[in-house]
Parts: sequence; structure tokens; C-alpha cells
Amino acid sequence: MTGRESGLVVYHADWGRSCRAIWLLRELQVPFTLKVVDWFKIKDKQFMDHISPLGRIPVLFDDGDVHIYESGAMVEYLLEKYSKGPLTVPCGTPQRAEYLQWFNTAETVGMRSVAKLYLYKVIPDSNPKKTPELLQQGVDGTKAYLQDLEDYLSTRHKGDWVCGSQLTAADIMLSYTLGLMTYSTAGPYTSAPQVLKASDYPVLTAYWERMQSLSGYQDCYGDINLLPMGEYSIEPGMSFQGKGTRRPTTF
Repeated sequence: MTGRESGLVVYHADWGRSCRAIWLLRELQVPFTLKVVDWFKIKDKQFMDHISPLGRIPVLFDDGDVHIYESGAMVEYLLEKYSKGPLTVPCGTPQRAEYLQWFNTAETVGMRSVAKLYLYKVIPDSNPKKTPELLQQGVDGTKAYLQDLEDYLSTRHKGDWVCGSQLTAADIMLSYTLGLMTYSTAGPYTSAPQVLKASDYPVLTAYWERMQSLSGYQDCYGDINLLPMGEYSIEPGMSFQGKGTRRPTTF
């Protein structure tokens, strides 16, 4: 890979995992450059040669010397460099293990099953990979993960967020997992059953509704995906609202 970027740069495509890093940067009030690209272009040779050798989104550059294409690693890197507040849980505290667990399972255990629901929604019916077994594996795995999170929120902690009364990066990591799950099991063009039902997971449902009501969530999972493809200088407090019109979804 030959690309270098000056300053802090995040490459984003509609509803990509880059939403995690972008939300965190907004919470940290760190200015950065946002480059919105087309999902269909990330496998192009030029993009792979200069930006992402695996043809993946998201991608983060920092002053040319730092290049990261894993969303969890981006979040950890940004916390280490910029966080001076409560968005993480200090080492050596009782809640550190809980913070690490939910931070990491959001992209491992949780996404492993949610991704199957997503694939079942988006791949054509004619694709031999779209099988009842794929759907059932996604449903069963997602429900097991949701139940574990429900039990934790119900019995093993106090507060609105996974680590208590303060939003942390663990919640930001979970935001994408729960969002993709909701997209994959609701709305048009899906035959997957709704898995997050208030009657089955009342505490988790309330948690998810709180998260969706936050301006940071609405900004980074809503308005940002209205932006036309291009480059944007993002300053602390800048709103994405009204800066673009809805494009056809490409993910």
C-alpha cells in the first residue's frame, strides 16, 4: 500500500463500521477529515493499492504514519490518544472487565450472528448460500447474545449504560451491532424475523431506545449517511443535518 494522508482522516461508506470511530471522535470533540466513498469502489485496484489493501471500510489514517482498518482498533487508538474523560473505564477498577467484554463482543460474538441475518436479507433468493440454516443460525446466535446482554443489564449492573451511568466506548461499539441487527430484521426486503422484541428483552429494548435518542447516534447513523460522496472537514459541534439528500443504500 502506497497511500499516505496528512492529519486525521476517516474513510466512510453508508452505514459502515466507521460510524463507531466517527461517533467517538464527535464525543471527544476532535476535528478530522471525513472521506465518504462508494461501497462498490473499495475493491478497485487504485483504492486497494493506496488506501485499503484488503478492500475494506472503514480506514483511518493519522498523520500518514498510522493506518488502521479495524473499527475496534480505531476506537482504542483514539481513546488512548485523545480521551481525557469517562468514555473508557480505567485499568484496575472492578468494571474494567465488564467494559472489555462488551466492547469486544460487540464485534466478535455479537456480529458473528448478526452478520448472518444481514447476509440473509441482502443476498438474492437465487443465491445458494441463502438457506434456512443460515437464517436459523443467525436467529439463534443473535437471540443468545441478546439474552446475555439483557441478563447483564437487568441483574449485574446499575445505570443507563453498560458500565453504569456514563456512556462509554463499549456502548459506541454496541451501537453498530444493534443497529445492523435492527436493519437486518425489520423494514422492507427482509424475511428474517424481528429478534429484538420488547416483550422478550424489556431492559435491553429500553437501553437501545435510549441510545437511539442520543444526538450523537442520530448524527452518525442518520444524517452522516445523507452526505454526498466526497471530502469533508469535520469540526467539533458541526452538524451533518441538511448537508445532503438521501442516496440509494449501497450496503
